[in-house]
Amino acid sequence: MVNLKATRILNYALVTIGWSITVATIALQTLYYRFLRFLIEGLVEENAAVLRPMDLILIFLVSLLAGAVIAEPSRIVLSFLGTLFTSGLIMYFCLTLPAIIGKTRSGLGVLLEMSAVNYVFTTLVFGPVILLLLGSIIGGILKERFVY
Repeated sequence: MVNLKATRILNYALVTIGWSITVATIALQTLYYRFLRFLIEGLVEENAAVLRPMDLILIFLVSLLAGAVIAEPSRIVLSFLGTLFTSGLIMYFCLTLPAIIGKTRSGLGVLLEMSAVNYVFTTLVFGPVILLLLGSIIGGILKERFVY
């Protein structure tokens, strides 16, 4: 017989990991798109780390879905914190990958790591934190209201 508690914990962990990967992917595609525009067209955007409104809507919708799947207030908050931490780690790893594998010059590795920390903090803290928490709480409330 399968242990029900272990299955629920695994379910919460998988939702948190999927939520983290999705949030990191949405944020990274914006950063990479703006970086490629700079390389190709020479356009410099003032707030390169700020997400576009469509990205914020996507993050909110993913958070709504994650909150509806989890649906327990204490687990929603724990998953929110785990998602914030894990998506930040994923973004940091992806942004510093050239320095990690040694594909940059000696001085650029440190600069790349410092700018990655700045980009991760700027991208995740200002808009998405509120949307992550708000979307997951609303998703949990909607599931409680309409499913049970």
